[in-house]
Amino acid sequence: MRSRRRRSVFLHSGVRICPQESLSEVLSSHRAYYQLRVCQEAVWEAFRIFLDRIPGTSEYQSWVQTCQSESLCISDIALNFSRTDEHLSLVHRVRAGLEAGLERVQTRFRKGLDQVTLGFDWV
Repeated sequence: MRSRRRRSVFLHSGVRICPQESLSEVLSSHRAYYQLRVCQEAVWEAFRIFLDRIPGTSEYQSWVQTCQSESLCISDIALNFSRTDEHLSLVHRVRAGLEAGLERVQTRFRKGLDQVTLGFDWV
């Protein structure tokens, strides 16, 4: 019985190594795979942190492709997401809500103090 020659080997990471590839080709494909995975993770987290939502497929793919083709670093991705109209709008809405909530608490607190002071006879 003749044994079959393996055409490729998978590493635990899912990266395939083909026997026909040179060492530089293997290393290049590992770098490309690494860059893809890092870009995917960075873009996903940027949507979660800066926009507080899950991205649509096409916008996610567009950001990942931009990350890969322009070799963006993490701070570039953060800067790009933090400057979007969507992020700035989200920040303004949250701040306005916090300020309105603070005003309501302060008003209730003042009303509560007025009611308390009205019940005492000051000598």
